[in-house]
Amino acid sequence: MPQLEMFQIPSPCIGICQNGPNGYCYGCFRSRDERFYWTKLEDEQKRHVIKLCKMRKRRWLAKQEERRIEAQNLPADGHQVSKHSTQELFSSNTSDNSSIDQDGQSSFDMFGFDEPK
Repeated sequence: MPQLEMFQIPSPCIGICQNGPNGYCYGCFRSRDERFYWTKLEDEQKRHVIKLCKMRKRRWLAKQEERRIEAQNLPADGHQVSKHSTQELFSSNTSDNSSIDQDGQSSFDMFGFDEPK
């Protein structure tokens, strides 16, 4: 039985609506599909999307911290480590599909929507 919600679950959007190279928003870390279908999702699905967004943000912050530490550890020969843009930090070395979560499940499958043609 689904939990009764007293209040509507708000969108995680923070007004920075710009996609990174892997399809996730720089502001809220949602995929295109997660943003597009937000108003049609059940509360349980919204909570799952928010959980995914928090995981993506933690991975992004960890990668950003790793690059910051690398930049501080300059080699003895004095070569500069290139400064990484937000887009480079946000993208991963894996070939993520924007509608596929870490478990390999499509947002369309997860939410029960038909994939757009």
